[in-house]
Amino acid sequence: YLFVRKNNGKLILRIEDTDQKRLVKDSIDNIIEVLKWSGIDFDEGPHISGGTKGPYIQSERLHIYKKYVIDLIIKGHAYVCFYSDERINKINNSSIANQSASEYDKRFKEMNPEKSIAKMENENCVVRLIMPKSGNLLIKDLIKGALKFDYALIEDPIIIKSDGFPTYHLANVVDDYNMGISHVIRGEEWLPSLPKHIHLYN
Repeated sequence: YLFVRKNNGKLILRIEDTDQKRLVKDSIDNIIEVLKWSGIDFDEGPHISGGTKGPYIQSERLHIYKKYVIDLIIKGHAYVCFYSDERINKINNSSIANQSASEYDKRFKEMNPEKSIAKMENENCVVRLIMPKSGNLLIKDLIKGALKFDYALIEDPIIIKSDGFPTYHLANVVDDYNMGISHVIRGEEWLPSLPKHIHLYN
């Protein structure tokens, strides 16, 4: 809030509710109330309710994320992975199955993009972003300084889940891009995801 006000920017409230399993009833109203109570007012949002500018809600923007995902698939930057009901259940219920899924999914990389997109409508699937397989990402973080990531250690991340909702990685990068976000301030635990986000921005 202080960074925005100091730099004559806009403060945008965005509700990141694409993980449907973790939704909490009335949480959006609680967030708005707490911000209001603490004197933090945001500048932009499409929902007008009782004179308050409401937040952007990601679960209402699925059509936007889908458009970008289709574009990534067609251009060869992402691929669709198809699963049976049994495999979806195994992945959802086992951390080991989840870890091995990325290896299993590599078989789908060479599939025709148009055919993949057509099958997406009727079959269980996820979409993965294709990460570079070699080289390093060098980036200057305003807090940490020079950071180096080895692409060979990073698996292709899921950007659309089996329920059709985007992951945090995709939804936030698309929204940042469309909303003209100039600075991203995150907790340190998000550093390992930085290469995925930079690759998506590119």
